[in-house]
Amino acid sequence: MNFETTPHNIYLFRSTREGQVGLKVPLMLLHDEHITLRLQLDSIYELANRIERAPLDRRKEWLDKLTRLMVEFEAKSLCHLSKEEELLFPLLVRYMSRENSPIAVLEYEHDHAKQNIRRYYEIINGLSTPINTSAINEIVGYVTEAVVILMDHFRKEEQVLFPIANSLFTQAEMEWLQDEFERMDGWMGSAF
Repeated sequence: MNFETTPHNIYLFRSTREGQVGLKVPLMLLHDEHITLRLQLDSIYELANRIERAPLDRRKEWLDKLTRLMVEFEAKSLCHLSKEEELLFPLLVRYMSRENSPIAVLEYEHDHAKQNIRRYYEIINGLSTPINTSAINEIVGYVTEAVVILMDHFRKEEQVLFPIANSLFTQAEMEWLQDEFERMDGWMGSAF
Protein backbone atom coordinates (compact mmCIF):
# COMPACT_ATOMS: atom_id res chain seq x y z
CA MET A 1 0.00 0.00 0.00
CA ASN A 2 1.75 3.10 -1.20
CA PHE A 3 -0.42 6.00 -0.14
CA GLU A 4 1.19 9.34 0.47
CA THR A 5 -1.15 10.62 3.14
CA THR A 6 -0.69 13.25 5.75
CA PRO A 7 -3.14 14.93 8.09
CA HIS A 8 -2.91 17.91 5.73
CA ASN A 9 -4.06 15.78 2.78
CA ILE A 10 -6.96 14.46 4.82
CA TYR A 11 -7.85 18.00 5.88
CA LEU A 12 -8.04 19.06 2.24
CA PHE A 13 -10.89 16.59 1.72
CA ARG A 14 -13.00 18.00 4.51
CA SER A 15 -16.18 19.60 3.38
CA THR A 16 -18.44 22.39 4.47
CA ARG A 17 -21.81 23.42 3.22
CA GLU A 18 -20.16 25.84 0.80
CA GLY A 19 -21.18 24.96 -2.72
CA GLN A 20 -24.08 22.85 -1.46
CA VAL A 21 -26.61 25.68 -1.45
CA GLY A 22 -29.68 24.64 -3.37
CA LEU A 23 -29.44 20.91 -2.73
CA LYS A 24 -32.85 19.50 -2.02
CA VAL A 25 -33.53 17.91 1.36
CA PRO A 26 -32.63 14.24 0.75
CA LEU A 27 -29.34 15.17 -0.91
CA MET A 28 -28.53 17.65 1.85
CA LEU A 29 -29.22 14.88 4.39
CA LEU A 30 -26.63 12.67 2.68
CA HIS A 31 -24.21 15.59 2.56
CA ASP A 32 -24.68 16.26 6.27
CA GLU A 33 -24.06 12.59 7.05
CA HIS A 34 -20.72 12.99 5.25
CA ILE A 35 -19.74 15.64 7.79
CA THR A 36 -20.27 13.23 10.68
CA LEU A 37 -18.53 10.38 8.86
CA ARG A 38 -15.56 12.63 8.01
CA LEU A 39 -15.07 13.52 11.66
CA GLN A 40 -15.01 9.83 12.52
CA LEU A 41 -12.60 9.08 9.67
CA ASP A 42 -10.28 11.87 10.85
CA SER A 43 -10.14 10.29 14.32
CA ILE A 44 -9.55 6.83 12.85
CA TYR A 45 -6.78 8.11 10.57
CA GLU A 46 -5.00 10.00 13.34
CA LEU A 47 -5.11 7.08 15.78
CA ALA A 48 -4.01 4.55 13.15
CA ASN A 49 -0.96 6.63 12.35
CA ARG A 50 -0.15 7.13 16.05
CA ILE A 51 -0.25 3.36 16.58
CA GLU A 52 2.52 2.96 14.03
CA ARG A 53 4.80 5.07 16.22
CA ALA A 54 3.45 3.86 19.56
CA PRO A 55 5.62 2.22 22.17
CA LEU A 56 5.25 -1.56 22.06
CA ASP A 57 3.53 -1.68 25.45
CA ARG A 58 0.75 0.72 24.26
CA ARG A 59 -0.04 -0.85 20.88
CA LYS A 60 -2.63 -3.36 22.11
CA GLU A 61 -4.52 -0.67 24.04
CA TRP A 62 -4.52 1.68 21.04
CA LEU A 63 -5.53 -1.09 18.64
CA ASP A 64 -8.50 -1.84 20.90
CA LYS A 65 -9.44 1.85 20.77
CA LEU A 66 -9.03 1.85 16.97
CA THR A 67 -11.33 -1.15 16.71
CA ARG A 68 -13.96 0.64 18.82
CA LEU A 69 -13.73 3.66 16.49
CA MET A 70 -14.03 1.38 13.45
CA VAL A 71 -17.13 -0.32 14.90
CA GLU A 72 -18.73 3.07 15.62
CA PHE A 73 -17.91 4.23 12.10
CA GLU A 74 -19.37 1.10 10.55
CA ALA A 75 -22.59 1.51 12.53
CA LYS A 76 -23.09 4.98 11.08
CA SER A 77 -21.79 4.30 7.60
CA LEU A 78 -23.89 1.16 7.04
CA CYS A 79 -27.14 3.12 6.89
CA HIS A 80 -25.57 5.86 4.80
CA LEU A 81 -24.12 3.45 2.23
CA SER A 82 -27.42 1.58 2.07
CA LYS A 83 -29.25 4.82 1.26
CA GLU A 84 -26.89 5.38 -1.63
CA GLU A 85 -26.64 1.80 -2.91
CA GLU A 86 -30.29 0.80 -2.50
CA LEU A 87 -32.06 4.10 -3.20
CA LEU A 88 -29.98 6.93 -4.70
CA PHE A 89 -27.93 4.98 -7.25
CA PRO A 90 -30.88 2.94 -8.61
CA LEU A 91 -32.91 6.13 -8.99
CA LEU A 92 -30.06 7.75 -10.90
CA VAL A 93 -29.85 4.72 -13.21
CA ARG A 94 -33.25 5.76 -14.56
CA TYR A 95 -31.47 8.76 -16.07
CA MET A 96 -28.01 7.45 -16.93
CA SER A 97 -26.08 4.29 -17.63
CA ARG A 98 -24.65 2.59 -14.58
CA GLU A 99 -21.49 1.54 -16.45
CA ASN A 100 -20.64 4.84 -18.15
CA SER A 101 -21.39 7.24 -15.35
CA PRO A 102 -20.09 8.35 -11.96
CA ILE A 103 -22.23 5.60 -10.40
CA ALA A 104 -19.84 2.84 -11.52
CA VAL A 105 -16.87 4.63 -9.95
CA LEU A 106 -18.72 5.33 -6.72
CA GLU A 107 -19.95 1.74 -6.40
CA TYR A 108 -16.40 0.51 -6.97
CA GLU A 109 -15.15 2.85 -4.24
CA HIS A 110 -17.80 1.58 -1.82
CA ASP A 111 -16.65 -1.99 -2.50
CA HIS A 112 -12.95 -1.13 -2.28
CA ALA A 113 -13.35 0.69 1.04
CA LYS A 114 -15.41 -2.21 2.44
CA GLN A 115 -12.69 -4.67 1.35
CA ASN A 116 -10.05 -2.68 3.22
CA ILE A 117 -12.20 -2.53 6.34
CA ARG A 118 -12.95 -6.26 6.11
CA ARG A 119 -9.22 -7.00 5.74
CA TYR A 120 -8.51 -4.84 8.80
CA TYR A 121 -10.88 -6.97 10.89
CA GLU A 122 -9.38 -10.21 9.55
CA ILE A 123 -5.92 -9.11 10.66
CA ILE A 124 -7.11 -7.76 14.02
CA ASN A 125 -8.98 -10.98 14.78
CA GLY A 126 -5.90 -13.05 13.94
CA LEU A 127 -3.43 -11.03 16.02
CA SER A 128 -1.44 -12.60 18.77
CA THR A 129 0.64 -10.85 21.35
CA PRO A 130 3.19 -9.46 21.26
CA ILE A 131 2.09 -7.48 18.24
CA ASN A 132 4.82 -7.23 15.64
CA THR A 133 5.67 -4.20 13.54
CA SER A 134 4.74 -5.93 10.30
CA ALA A 135 1.17 -6.54 11.49
CA ILE A 136 0.89 -2.93 12.69
CA ASN A 137 2.06 -1.63 9.32
CA GLU A 138 -0.45 -3.83 7.52
CA ILE A 139 -3.31 -2.72 9.79
CA VAL A 140 -2.42 0.95 9.37
CA GLY A 141 -2.14 0.47 5.61
CA TYR A 142 -5.65 -0.94 5.27
CA VAL A 143 -7.18 1.68 7.56
CA THR A 144 -5.37 4.52 5.79
CA GLU A 145 -6.40 3.27 2.37
CA ALA A 146 -10.06 3.01 3.44
CA VAL A 147 -9.97 6.55 4.87
CA VAL A 148 -8.37 8.05 1.75
CA ILE A 149 -10.84 6.25 -0.54
CA LEU A 150 -13.85 7.41 1.46
CA MET A 151 -12.71 11.02 1.88
CA ASP A 152 -12.20 11.34 -1.87
CA HIS A 153 -15.43 9.44 -2.47
CA PHE A 154 -17.44 11.91 -0.38
CA ARG A 155 -15.92 14.80 -2.32
CA LYS A 156 -16.94 13.21 -5.65
CA GLU A 157 -20.48 12.68 -4.45
CA GLU A 158 -20.77 16.25 -3.19
CA GLN A 159 -19.19 17.91 -6.21
CA VAL A 160 -20.53 15.67 -8.99
CA LEU A 161 -23.24 13.19 -8.06
CA PHE A 162 -25.43 15.25 -5.74
CA PRO A 163 -25.64 18.23 -8.14
CA ILE A 164 -26.51 15.85 -11.01
CA ALA A 165 -29.25 14.18 -8.94
CA ASN A 166 -30.46 17.59 -7.76
CA SER A 167 -31.00 18.70 -11.35
CA LEU A 168 -32.45 15.42 -12.68
CA PHE A 169 -34.87 14.24 -10.01
CA THR A 170 -38.46 15.42 -10.04
CA GLN A 171 -40.10 16.83 -6.93
CA ALA A 172 -42.00 13.54 -6.55
CA GLU A 173 -38.74 11.57 -6.72
CA MET A 174 -37.14 13.84 -4.13
CA GLU A 175 -40.12 13.36 -1.81
CA TRP A 176 -39.99 9.59 -2.33
CA LEU A 177 -36.25 9.58 -1.64
CA GLN A 178 -36.70 11.59 1.55
CA ASP A 179 -39.50 9.27 2.74
CA GLU A 180 -37.37 6.21 2.00
CA PHE A 181 -34.36 7.71 3.80
CA GLU A 182 -36.53 8.32 6.86
CA ARG A 183 -37.92 4.77 6.66
CA MET A 184 -34.40 3.38 6.38
CA ASP A 185 -33.20 5.50 9.32
CA GLY A 186 -36.02 4.10 11.45
CA TRP A 187 -35.48 0.53 10.31
CA MET A 188 -31.69 0.57 10.68
CA GLY A 189 -31.66 2.80 13.75
CA SER A 190 -29.53 5.49 12.14
CA ALA A 191 -27.35 7.26 14.68
CA PHE A 192 -27.01 10.52 12.73
